[in-house]
Amino acid sequence: MKKIFAIIGILAVLSGLSACRVAEAKETVSAEITAASVSSVTEESITEEETTTEVETTTAIADIVASTKSYLETTFGTTKERSSKSTTKTFKETTSYSVISTTERTTRKLKKLPNYKADAQAIDLFNAVNEHREKNGVKPVEWDDELAALAYIRAKEQVEVRGHERPDGAGFYEIADEYGYSFVSISENIAIGKEATTERMLDGWITSKKGHGQNMINGKWVKSGMGHYRDENNIDYFVQLFAN
Repeated sequence: MKKIFAIIGILAVLSGLSACRVAEAKETVSAEITAASVSSVTEESITEEETTTEVETTTAIADIVASTKSYLETTFGTTKERSSKSTTKTFKETTSYSVISTTERTTRKLKKLPNYKADAQAIDLFNAVNEHREKNGVKPVEWDDELAALAYIRAKEQVEVRGHERPDGAGFYEIADEYGYSFVSISENIAIGKEATTERMLDGWITSKKGHGQNMINGKWVKSGMGHYRDENNIDYFVQLFAN
């Protein structure tokens, strides 16, 4: 009888151990499932964070590119505004330019300025321009013999080009470099007319408000020269150069 109870007790213990092992196994499986679930959630979170970071990085790069483009356009856009140009015309062929001298110039053999003596018409128009400046509250420009000689050369060139280019296609301001005239900025007014009078030439420049008119009353100009040439057909060519 004792043996029977002993056997029953052993079976009960074994049954308990088996139940414990099953419970442990369930807990292990549950723990593994929980761990897998946590791992899955973590990976999804990382993926979202990485995606967010990637989007933010792309946005940041786009912002940098946009700001850089804006900076370059602002900086170099201003740098490109090295010369001002007006297409307003006086009479038929005239426009007005203002060009800033470059700090580095091509080294070349300088030409000698002609011995130019301004005639009465050139002097009259020059004085009329200064009177117009004073009426507009601007100081008169001083006569410059070298500028007058350059203006005379440009007046003769008008027979061929009738505009602000040189016969070789260069800009009018190249004449200053060609003859070694130093300037910070330089501008040119042109008037052409048959048997022209001072009044007609001056009125034509005044009418050209955005071009020649602005040149005449621009306070930055401190010196000037007037050139006059009349061809065989009695056509008068006047060129006034302003500089500082």
